[in-house]
Amino acid sequence: MEEKLQKAVFAVLIVPALIFFSGCSKKFAGNASKSLESMYESSFYTDSASLTATKTTSSENLVDADSIGRKLIRTGHISVEVESLADTRDGVYSWVSALGGFVFSSSESATRLSITVRVPAKNFDKAMENAKGMGQIKSKDVSSEDVTEQFYDLETRLNTKKILLERYQSYLAKSASVEDLLSIEAKINDVTSDIESMQGQMNRLSSSIEFSTITVDARLPPNTTETGFVLPDTGAQFKEMFGNAAGFFNGLLFVVLYLLIFGIPVLMLLALFWWLGFGKVGLIRKLFKKLTPEKEKKEK
Repeated sequence: MEEKLQKAVFAVLIVPALIFFSGCSKKFAGNASKSLESMYESSFYTDSASLTATKTTSSENLVDADSIGRKLIRTGHISVEVESLADTRDGVYSWVSALGGFVFSSSESATRLSITVRVPAKNFDKAMENAKGMGQIKSKDVSSEDVTEQFYDLETRLNTKKILLERYQSYLAKSASVEDLLSIEAKINDVTSDIESMQGQMNRLSSSIEFSTITVDARLPPNTTETGFVLPDTGAQFKEMFGNAAGFFNGLLFVVLYLLIFGIPVLMLLALFWWLGFGKVGLIRKLFKKLTPEKEKKEK
């Protein structure tokens, strides 16, 4: 009897307690699993937010760019009149070589030479000053573009992307599931692509800052070639004059033809309309005459 009573007490008190604790343990285990699964995702957002904050703070500090050096892109243009294009070309090559620069592009015709060079930015003023020996200076232009904020902003964003890439790579080593692995690899690919694009922009911008561009435009005096003074080609000018006159009269002839072809029919139609409306037939004129007496009667 006592044994049956003990079993009844066990069924009433102990079994519900075991069921309760078992449910709580499963719920706790489920929550722990979800917490582990979301650990990497939450860390992604936290790191991105912290990196964005760092970038913003760095961008705000750009107002003090003078203390770290301004970044300028300087460009010059020199127009000169010379006696020999060949000597000028050799002189420009020697000039730019002495300044530590290089020839970027060049073009030449019978009376003109254009050469674009790149020289170190520190030698830009010296290069513009030494251009006096090339020939008779016709014009000299200098322009500067301040890219300080653009440079340091790009540098900050590039460093931020590199830090983010390192963190993603560390997460990749800790990833436990295939899903996390694929997600992190996709993010690494995106960040790597951004870094390559930014690095290309940074290289081009740095090159424009470190090496200034100067264009030398050399021309021979009027009616002059490398062999010396050349008289104007009178025969060619007369041919050009007669050609222009022939073109003018040819155009005038076509205008007259257009007027004859299209103008005469239009004039005939206008004359027919006048004859029917206001001429001998005078339909419109007669209609007005009929309407005028009726109006006068109504007014009376």
